[in-house]
Amino acid sequence: MKIILTFGVLLTCLTITLAGCADDKTSALTVTDSNTSNIKTQTVETVAPAKALHPVTVYKSPTCGCCAEWVNHIEDAGFHPAVKHPNNLNTIKQQFNIAPEYQSCHTAVYGEHVFEGHIPVKFIQKFLENPPSGATGLAVPAMPLGSPGMEADHRFTPYIVYQLDMDGEPTVYATVSRMEEQY
Repeated sequence: MKIILTFGVLLTCLTITLAGCADDKTSALTVTDSNTSNIKTQTVETVAPAKALHPVTVYKSPTCGCCAEWVNHIEDAGFHPAVKHPNNLNTIKQQFNIAPEYQSCHTAVYGEHVFEGHIPVKFIQKFLENPPSGATGLAVPAMPLGSPGMEADHRFTPYIVYQLDMDGEPTVYATVSRMEEQY
């Protein structure tokens, strides 16, 4: 995409050309002074707005601090959560067919997919980039120590990220053995 803007101010005419690069993360800005024919080019960082918007609804208790920390975790990655505090979280979990053994303290919904518990955002992003056939979402049961939102110094408990499937049979999506594997 190439945009050319021309400004005439008295005797000086500047031509600014903005050409997007292939990776959509940088753009080249070229400024030409028509009086002196000096050309300057500078590369600048840009963000494609359509790719940056990730609306998600998070259902949680209004008093849960670890859920609020997890919401911050997904916000830092570009998601825009709408936080809701239903009277009965179990109704939400039942609505999305999350079996009791895979439940946690909060439930996030992105489009047709559900994300239960303290899932690292890198696994949510990977899932959304290429959703497995028959999958409805991901779950991290309970509240593993050291998972996003459950940080406590350098303490960590290994955990499994489960893939929730339409047939009701979860499968292992990822195993997180060390804290560094979450980021």
